[in-house]
Amino acid sequence: LATGDTAEAKDLFEMAKDNSPNFSEIYMSFAHVLRKFADDKGALANYQRAFDINSRSADSAFMVGVMHAELGDDEKAFRMYKVASELNEYDGDAWYRQGLLLGRKGDTIAERKMYHKAVSVQPNHADAWCNLGVSYGEAREVMKEVECYEMALAIDPENAEAKENAKSAYYYLGIAAYQEEMSSIFPTNTQWNSAWRPDNYSSIQWCFGKKN
Repeated sequence: LATGDTAEAKDLFEMAKDNSPNFSEIYMSFAHVLRKFADDKGALANYQRAFDINSRSADSAFMVGVMHAELGDDEKAFRMYKVASELNEYDGDAWYRQGLLLGRKGDTIAERKMYHKAVSVQPNHADAWCNLGVSYGEAREVMKEVECYEMALAIDPENAEAKENAKSAYYYLGIAAYQEEMSSIFPTNTQWNSAWRPDNYSSIQWCFGKKN
């Protein structure tokens, strides 16, 4: 693999498997090669074989989960990510991917717990911070949402999703701050509504400046 010749590596691993059929690392390495050939089913079979040989391997459990997810079986993927996180609780990716799958099912509370766990064991997981922010945004907890995006961007300044989401959250906070300011100036709803213009960015900036 170091030379980039995946075809030759595939042949070598086939021979190695024949010589050492119960050495799990051979199957892991062979599965990596098969992924380069876009042989997802073959890769899954070999990751699974590696896990069957060494069922205490969090890495092989995780990769079995990855392949199930790529092949569209979310239920099996979740089960194997859960196994991986039980074998190695400090695997942020395993917690993060459980969160992704729970989010697809609409279980937002459990999803957020998984992202929390991911960033608690792996604080530099930018994607987990970003998704945690999305989760807070959906719950209308905008300050927490912004904090999560800021954490994601501190880790990965080029994280496009965190950038765009942060812009929207900042804008929302600006609107909320401006609305609060207008409510104190115009105590009745009629007066308030006549003063509020949602496209007035300069008014939002003015509000922040005044509050600072």
